[in-house]
Amino acid sequence: MRFARAALVLVFVLGLAACGGAAASPLHASVSKVWWPRLTTSLAGAWTATTASGRVLEVRYRVASRGSALVQAWAPSTPGETLTVFHPDGDGLLLTHYCGQGNQAHLAAVEAQGDAIVFRRIDVTNRLEGQSALYELTVRLAPDGQSYEHVETYTDADGEAETTTYRFQRRADDGARKEGDQVGPYVSVVASDWWLLLGD
Repeated sequence: MRFARAALVLVFVLGLAACGGAAASPLHASVSKVWWPRLTTSLAGAWTATTASGRVLEVRYRVASRGSALVQAWAPSTPGETLTVFHPDGDGLLLTHYCGQGNQAHLAAVEAQGDAIVFRRIDVTNRLEGQSALYELTVRLAPDGQSYEHVETYTDADGEAETTTYRFQRRADDGARKEGDQVGPYVSVVASDWWLLLGD
């Protein structure tokens, strides 16, 4: 009887621990409610950043799927276009980055403070031997809504990390490129293992 009672108490304690482990962290308790509207309203539109070599990188964000997804397109409407799709998951936020290398990194929001939110990799699919993959992404919004900072970290097969920071400004016309607009010339380059097409 004593053994059975002890076993019952142990099961009860383990059950509480399991529930505690599954409970939302302080971040997850508010990240979707607070940050999803911030991301969708602050980022929707067209942006440009100038790299260290002087090339101009174009990025566009659009809200899709009846407001449940935020699609980021690097070098949009070009053969080298790459996508990242952000979406809420209950109280949390997730993203999938569809890299030009052919792998897909899945990240979750792990930290949010002030004007910055940090996503960190959960796993990566279709990663070939020797490929790098997105490990961490920080988005830092500016109060004026006219700029934001994008900090990405890639890790290679050996765990070596490379971090690159881009500072984007809202494009003056903030409009999508219309059919028939010129999109070239473009060159294919690698920046922190993202295949990008950067306009001259």
